[in-house]
Amino acid sequence: MVRRPPKQRPMTNFLLKAIKTCGRSPYQLAKETDINLNLLYQFMKGKTSLRLTSADRFVNALNLKVTARRKAPHK
Repeated sequence: MVRRPPKQRPMTNFLLKAIKTCGRSPYQLAKETDINLNLLYQFMKGKTSLRLTSADRFVNALNLKVTARRKAPHK
């Protein structure tokens, strides 16, 4: 069996950190974003992912800024 390296999930990790540190309850966030509370809990537990439209709602509700990280040019 070939072992695959763990998947990097920078956007998921970014959103999870923002959700957990925003100071609002999951219930409040679910109401503000019009996202099902159970879906939010499942996402926070790592059992499911979010659609891009749902991620957009969290970015807007939490007033986040998403920027691209540029790789250093090859020498």
